[in-house]
Amino acid sequence: MTPTLALAVALAAGIGAVLRAVVELAQTRVLDRLHARHGGRWFVHPGWATLLVNVSGSALLGVVAALVAVHGWNEAWLAVAGAGLAGGLTTFSTLAVELADDARGGARGRLLARLVAHVALGLAAAGAGYALAG
Repeated sequence: MTPTLALAVALAAGIGAVLRAVVELAQTRVLDRLHARHGGRWFVHPGWATLLVNVSGSALLGVVAALVAVHGWNEAWLAVAGAGLAGGLTTFSTLAVELADDARGGARGRLLARLVAHVALGLAAAGAGYALAG
């Protein structure tokens, strides 16, 4: 990896991380507004931001993989958009903590649903991205 490519990957990862933080902040604001407006009668579990960034990152990587494999784009795009942007955007560690919280709280059904949703929707998004760009 050249120094220029390493810098591009690092910058893309930073952009992805900032985008993830924006999505998480938006989730917090939405949940705060719902709680303020509806009190304890309204509850939305806070895991939707993690699902959104993981599925979006999967779709992005599917698109870039197709552009490289099918259309001959330079493989450096996989490093920049895949390891960098999609890697900074997506978050396995947050998902792991959310799943551990569900397990600790006895929410086994939600744990299983969340796990299946992330895997199934992530695979579908990657496949759709590949198909759209291919």
